[in-house]
Amino acid sequence: QPTAALIEGPSTLTLCNGSNTTLTVAPQSGVSYAWTRDGSAIGANANTLTVGASGVYALSLSNACGTVASVNSITVNAENAPVLSLVSTTPVGCSGAQNGAIDVSVQGASTLLWSNGAGTEDLSGVGAGDYQLLASSAGGCESTLNVTLIGSSPIIAEAQITPQVGSSPNGSIDLTITGGLPPFTVSWSNGSTEQDISQLTTGTYTVTITDANNCTQNFEFMVDVLTGVALNMAQIEVFPNPAADFFILRSPLSGYWQLHDISGRQILQGEHLNGDQIISVSNLPKGLYLLRFQLQNGQRSVVKVMH
Repeated sequence: QPTAALIEGPSTLTLCNGSNTTLTVAPQSGVSYAWTRDGSAIGANANTLTVGASGVYALSLSNACGTVASVNSITVNAENAPVLSLVSTTPVGCSGAQNGAIDVSVQGASTLLWSNGAGTEDLSGVGAGDYQLLASSAGGCESTLNVTLIGSSPIIAEAQITPQVGSSPNGSIDLTITGGLPPFTVSWSNGSTEQDISQLTTGTYTVTITDANNCTQNFEFMVDVLTGVALNMAQIEVFPNPAADFFILRSPLSGYWQLHDISGRQILQGEHLNGDQIISVSNLPKGLYLLRFQLQNGQRSVVKVMH
């Protein structure tokens, strides 16, 4: 006759809707299996039953003689995953700021966890980027919501700098502004509010740029004095000029050199000991560069180098 048996697993199971599990009882020879859910027959004549709906599942065993053995029942609770929806976002005002916000609607969650570590329903005081909210129900069912918080692009300023030639104030800075939100207002350290400035002497010029979001960014550019290849302050030569992969800095004196692009940004630097020094420019973009050379006694000048 069939032997009483137990359905494997705990007496109560929690499933997430859309998933399933398999109930199993140890097989017996010459036995028929009759599964029920809430008292109604379900499934095939087998020692296993795949279930995905809520209910009380039970099993009885019988043989050809009609002898029946009861088996324990298992209660299955099918639970909905939390429901998440985006209500609104507050964009980040200026590049790098932490004033954005995300407002979401949550239903059926017992725990919440954002990708930045926050455990609140909504986020505030955050920067631009991608965020994910993980919501879990009491039974362990999970839902995720992905949100991208938009921020304004950073203000970028590039300059075409014309060095001062000789003693006249004839240097200039031609400014190009990108990023941010136009229109822009400009304030230079020499008092000018024009985007481009001219009639400049050698020196450092700072510009403050403000966009329509009232975001500000400061930039600094240097105007040098251009005196040519042969300098009175020292015996110095730069050749070949234009340079292909390298140029040679030749001087009988020791000093320091810096190579700047036309915007004033330093690209290379080094120390020069008397003699010839090879300076590689093979990895640099083609264009005009300024080589600033300074002796140990403080004298300096600038050489224009074409690459």
